[in-house]
Amino acid sequence: MRRLAALALLAVASVACSDDSGAPQATASPTGPSTPAGASAQTNVRSGSATATVSGEEAFEIQLELATGDSQYNPPPAGFAFVFKDDADNLITIGGEAFEGSKKTAGTLAFGAVFNRSGRVIAHTDTAGGCDLTMKRSGKTVAGAFVCPDVEDGRYQVEGTFTVELV
Repeated sequence: MRRLAALALLAVASVACSDDSGAPQATASPTGPSTPAGASAQTNVRSGSATATVSGEEAFEIQLELATGDSQYNPPPAGFAFVFKDDADNLITIGGEAFEGSKKTAGTLAFGAVFNRSGRVIAHTDTAGGCDLTMKRSGKTVAGAFVCPDVEDGRYQVEGTFTVELV
């Protein structure tokens, strides 16, 4: 399930990285040519973490580390995908069209969470306006927050923060 949530988020991010024709935008690879005018260069991620507070039928806080191999950041208007996870297969994914400021989840901006709790799973994926996201880049740091007030039919609320260090 964790890999499925990450793949779904990366699919949303790849849609956000395409132009109106659906064709992918050019990005620079670490060893490839420079990016054509008008396209955004990929900025690799170095490290990061997310903290989530879950409340409702059960309350807990969880800290997850950035999975650098599954994450990337391209400045607006291109796409990004941040995957935070731990050894217990807990997961938070945020991705889609990069932005600065505040936005609700949408077809081009997704939030996902999977929390493994004593043999059961709390899972949520939203691309329909159910979560509020904020994000700001300052130098080589991208930081933000998320609030999802209606997880699993209102049984839970999830809110938290994240920070990602760029290369």
